[in-house]
Amino acid sequence: MKELIVKIKSIDFKTNFKRNIHLLILISLFIIVVSVLHQPWYIYLLSVLLYLIANYLIFLGDSIGLTGYFVQTIGKEELAIKCYQSAEKLGGKNQYALISYGLILLKDFQAKEALIRFEKLDSLKNKKPILEKYNRHNLGICYWKIGDLKKSIEIFDKMIEDYEVQSINFLTTLGFIYLLNGNEDKAFEFTNKALEEDPDHGPAYDNLGQIYYRQNKLDLAEENFLKALELKNTMVDSKYYLGLIYEEKDDIEKAKFYFEEAFNCNINGLNTVTPEQVEEKHNKYK
Repeated sequence: MKELIVKIKSIDFKTNFKRNIHLLILISLFIIVVSVLHQPWYIYLLSVLLYLIANYLIFLGDSIGLTGYFVQTIGKEELAIKCYQSAEKLGGKNQYALISYGLILLKDFQAKEALIRFEKLDSLKNKKPILEKYNRHNLGICYWKIGDLKKSIEIFDKMIEDYEVQSINFLTTLGFIYLLNGNEDKAFEFTNKALEEDPDHGPAYDNLGQIYYRQNKLDLAEENFLKALELKNTMVDSKYYLGLIYEEKDDIEKAKFYFEEAFNCNINGLNTVTPEQVEEKHNKYK
């Protein structure tokens, strides 16, 4: 923990140093243009604009990547992707761009491509502490998605050592990965920790539902999936598994209903079920 604090202080110092350099340049421009050369304000503003343009062009790869990040925040994802791709061609290493583009790829079922971006960010020096933490979480998810559960659990367990506070999503994800790895005790442990943090966290109830489903405790699984949907009605995973449960109980009308509901949901690479699984069941009862 002490090493982490020292690292954060070092990064903060370097960030503040760069910010102060920019501020010093702007102040110097003001002194030279207005006080020494006695030029009007608009000349100073023009000088500032030229400085910003020059700075953008000198660090073009990073600048375009950061532009992509801001474009994505206003909902222009396709344009953001083009910016991220251009930034990569220019050797850009902007941290926000790497983590944002990686998440787009991960949600688009391109875990191997996403992993490349997350590993690139992980290799950078002077990472922003909050981005480093999110990125390690993303790395763990990527290794799960490419089938390396051992590496995924290794990353998450190391995060538990390094950080005192974990997010609810982290605890829920780790619980599910332990379930995939066959360790139901650990799956229960981390899922219940998530519920201790927030008793109304829908994905944690989905976790419990999947644990009970694997144990063939269909009534308990059904109860938890229904609770999950009561709290968050958009979860395709819970709908799909409810369809499976009602199929096994020979309640075809309910099975058909939930498979239809799952089919009409948006599914991305972060879900625990795939579009192919959902489509197969939907077509069976269509």
